[in-house]
Amino acid sequence: MERGRRTSNSFVSKFTSDHFKANNSLMRSPVHTSSNTSVGSRMSRAARWKNATEYNKPEDWVFASPVHKGRRPYWGQAIMRNVIQIRARESGIVSRFGWHTFRHTYSTLLRANHADVKVMQELLRHASSRGTLETYTQAITAQKREAQSSVVNLICGK
Repeated sequence: MERGRRTSNSFVSKFTSDHFKANNSLMRSPVHTSSNTSVGSRMSRAARWKNATEYNKPEDWVFASPVHKGRRPYWGQAIMRNVIQIRARESGIVSRFGWHTFRHTYSTLLRANHADVKVMQELLRHASSRGTLETYTQAITAQKREAQSSVVNLICGK
């Protein structure tokens, strides 16, 4: 059996739903071992955190909002506006960004590390690999320079 976390509800623009845009959203998400277990412990960090929260029943949200008494998760846009963007400005990042910026960066880093296109598509929960490559992934300058150098070396015979 594949290990990972399964998505059972989506939360977009303050509304919950069990409908997903792509079937890949229903697949399990792999969890890196460093985030899954700690040294000397069989229980995952997420499970320990979940057990320590007030909203720890299986049907409760992983990131349940105390404002809504656990009936809804924290609202992503509020986290972006009140936490992440403030920390970014404090760190000197002045360009505009949002949650999709992280998706574009993740896709680009996967490609830079030679991840298979199908793997990238499934990790990003896209319906097709075309959207993954054309919309989300950018070429990294070092890779472009290396590709160009390879062509020049072929032509010049170096």
